[in-house]
Amino acid sequence: MKDEGPFVLEWVAYHRSIGVSDFVIVSNDCTDGTDLILDRLDDMGWIRHLPNPTMLGLGDVPIQHTAIAYAQMTKEFRRADWALVIDADEFLNINVGDGTLAALLAEVGDIDAISFNQVVFGSSGVDEFIDMPTLQQFTRRFRFERPMSERFPRMYGIKTLARNDAGLFRRHANHRPIPFARKVSELRWLDGSGAHMPEEFCAKAPRGYRTEAGTHALGYINHYAVRSVESFMIQSFRGDAVSAAVRRDLRYWRQYDRNDVVDATILGNAERAARLHAALMEDAELRELHLRAVEQHRQKLKTGLKNAEVRALYDEILASRALTSG
Repeated sequence: MKDEGPFVLEWVAYHRSIGVSDFVIVSNDCTDGTDLILDRLDDMGWIRHLPNPTMLGLGDVPIQHTAIAYAQMTKEFRRADWALVIDADEFLNINVGDGTLAALLAEVGDIDAISFNQVVFGSSGVDEFIDMPTLQQFTRRFRFERPMSERFPRMYGIKTLARNDAGLFRRHANHRPIPFARKVSELRWLDGSGAHMPEEFCAKAPRGYRTEAGTHALGYINHYAVRSVESFMIQSFRGDAVSAAVRRDLRYWRQYDRNDVVDATILGNAERAARLHAALMEDAELRELHLRAVEQHRQKLKTGLKNAEVRALYDEILASRALTSG
């Protein structure tokens, strides 16, 4: 995480509410107090917070790759039965039973991995950065049911819940675990529809995949890639965790501001998550850190918009935005 302060508590509360028992969160170069929020959550026993080794300046290694590799050295990760690598703008949306990990694992039985599609949610027409839950604000998404095409190559990314078995997987990467070649034919690997993945997928390690039926009966990852226009502008100051070549510009906005259909399925877990969120906010120190991060974001936007290039991008987005209907 970097500068995700206003969104951290909702993200942690939601995933705890669906049954995540342990969090290993790696942060870098925070300027809005995200690291302080994570430190407090660590002190309270909710998460394990680590600084990203890239801040030592020991080499030109991608920030995200380093974070994932480092997290796998912790006792929490090594002791885990299952592992899922996701980002602060991603929420696991389980579509079976009561929406919990326990219900999901009971449904699928004895398997080794499930690769869920990252379903992109757009801005839902929201311009302003508002301090309220992401899940309630942004309820329109890309129509993943359509046939996969070259026009939308990034709309079918995956994130994988995998058994933390060192005998099967060499390591866990951002999108999926990397299996030992000798184990590929033995893997019981499902997609988000519940269908078995082809052996070719297991062997070649692609980062994207579309379920053959275009369905997500087990679930998917709600990916809030842009949030509001103002939040997107703040993201553009931060840069990308994987590659400096990925720019948060008008092209990126147009690609990820997908508002094809309404999807509020994740709100089925909202009440359970809201109770945990409220409990976190009862901690005076944590509440103060959260409110300070919110104010920091507002100040970042105000300062950033004084820059002519930033202002031009902001005006271009506002001028070009239009919700895609049906």
